[in-house]
Amino acid sequence: MRLIRNRSLISIVALVSMIGLLPLPGAMAATKRRAPARRSSSRTSARGRRGRTTGGTTSKRLAAARRRAELARLAALRRAIAHDNAMKATTRASIERDDTRGEDPVVRQAIINALNGHAGTVVAIDPMTGKVYSIVNQELGEHAAFKPCSTMKLVVGLAGLHENEIGPTGVLELTGGDYHLDLTNALAHSDNGYFQEVGEKLGYQRVLEYAKDFGLGEPSGLNVPNETSGTIPLRVPPRGVTFMSSHGDGFAVSTLQLASLTSAIVNGGYLYKPQILRSDKEVASFKPVLRRKIEVNDSDRVRMLEGMMGSASYGTGKTSATPGALVAGKTGTCSDEISRIGLYTSVNNVDNPTLALAVIVRGSTERGASAATIAGEIYKQLAPRFNVAQSRPRRVTQVSAAKNSSDK
Repeated sequence: MRLIRNRSLISIVALVSMIGLLPLPGAMAATKRRAPARRSSSRTSARGRRGRTTGGTTSKRLAAARRRAELARLAALRRAIAHDNAMKATTRASIERDDTRGEDPVVRQAIINALNGHAGTVVAIDPMTGKVYSIVNQELGEHAAFKPCSTMKLVVGLAGLHENEIGPTGVLELTGGDYHLDLTNALAHSDNGYFQEVGEKLGYQRVLEYAKDFGLGEPSGLNVPNETSGTIPLRVPPRGVTFMSSHGDGFAVSTLQLASLTSAIVNGGYLYKPQILRSDKEVASFKPVLRRKIEVNDSDRVRMLEGMMGSASYGTGKTSATPGALVAGKTGTCSDEISRIGLYTSVNNVDNPTLALAVIVRGSTERGASAATIAGEIYKQLAPRFNVAQSRPRRVTQVSAAKNSSDK
């Protein structure tokens, strides 16, 4: 009996021991909850590894993209330099072919010195008679036409004054009233918004009529064959009359046309035929040949000259300023399908205008300021000869250079 009790006791102890080795139901539940937690931690670690991998790949891709962009930039730069050099070489070759008979050798040399390898052309004429002193790179100067860019603002400004679309103060409210600007500073700084507003007021037809009146769209009358007539827009250009008025959309002008147009503004509306005096007989019998008299009243002319002098003294053409002379001019900068274009059309002294220059240069870095710099260098070289009192057919009223009073 004692033996049975002992065996039972042993069995109970063994059973209790076995029960102790097994997890209780609550413990099993806790174990199941912890397992997903361990799996979640594993996924987080994997995501971290993938994140580091993705971040590294992104950085490599960005670096590769930057390298490709830099290579593309350098390739474009090389192409631009090659194109510029080709145009410069063409200019040099063209200048060597110029017919220099009847040209003023001192003026011609001053122009060549100032061009100093730029690709382009320069026309130098007497603004009071139309006598041609020199055309350097005659192939471009006589037979090629270019987008006028902002030099078109000269025509639009005069048209706006004559049609009373620019009031007595010349001040316009622009960009919904964001700023106000007067005509003087609009010309000096070549403000697109101002002339777009004037062009919109004038409309396509009136802008075109004034452009034709100043000789655009027809040969200047130079006494050489095959002179270009340039082009005028036969309909409103795609960007409208606004860009036609501020950027010269739809127009193509020659260097001679620019020089003649500027001369007519300065001399009071006399549009002369340019003449190259090839022989002693032509020199002896020379007389100005008037193409037409444009209606430019003295008040409008003076207001335009104030803005043009502002350009030469503190505006976009300030690199043309010449000590002791009231240079007046207008810059132009834009592009066509070939390259950038820089233009500057000007006179050496509004009080005693003896020399008018039209400069057009081409190249990837050319601007109106580049052309103005060339004009300024020519004026400085020729100042001892041209900035002296001379007997002129008409004297231009002296005006004072405008001060920069209302910059944007």
